[in-house]
Amino acid sequence: MPRVKLEKEIDQDALEIIDGLFDLYDDIAAGKEIAIISAENLPSLMKAVDNYKQGIDAAKGADRGVVIGHTCERAVNAFVPYEEKTEEQPAEQPAE
Repeated sequence: MPRVKLEKEIDQDALEIIDGLFDLYDDIAAGKEIAIISAENLPSLMKAVDNYKQGIDAAKGADRGVVIGHTCERAVNAFVPYEEKTEEQPAEQPAE
């Protein structure tokens, strides 16, 4: 299947909020220790909290599609396991 590169621009405040939350989730899901999670995520989360109002404004404005799209992309990557299928693997057949 042909693929094309897609680039998007997103409000920096909104991006920091979205990525801060999902980075925190990723570290918790990976089972990292609380001290490491705090050290790695606290600065970015504090910045995101400081810029929360501007991020929400971006989500309500003209950038809302990009903000929602990036949030959905991060959510799918976090919660839906990715399985790469090769051509050698046949598709599952329904039971008869």
